[in-house]
Amino acid sequence: MKKRNIRILAILLIIAFFFSFIQTRPYSVRHSTIYTNDNTLEIELYIVTNRFFVIHPDQYCKEIIQKHRRINKLSADTTYQIVLFANSWCFKKGYSCAEYKYRVDNDRIQLQK
Repeated sequence: MKKRNIRILAILLIIAFFFSFIQTRPYSVRHSTIYTNDNTLEIELYIVTNRFFVIHPDQYCKEIIQKHRRINKLSADTTYQIVLFANSWCFKKGYSCAEYKYRVDNDRIQLQK
């Protein structure tokens, strides 16, 4: 009985360690495509969230857009298409969690429908 409890506890600790390791990186951009027109910029981002579910996906996408604009020093009006995946396996199989399209005008991020 005692060995069984130790085995179950060890398995639970391994699973907990695995899931905490997965969620150490908040997200990773797996694929990005940029299209340019006359004075507009369209960006597609395929993002692996490393989470089982995103509680507020709209706010999560806005944070990703703000960070992307800050890193790449973008100032032009931009359209973002963001496709979220839960993990790498879902990305490889093509099972997306959500897909959003945003318009950024003068650092104001708006969800397009």
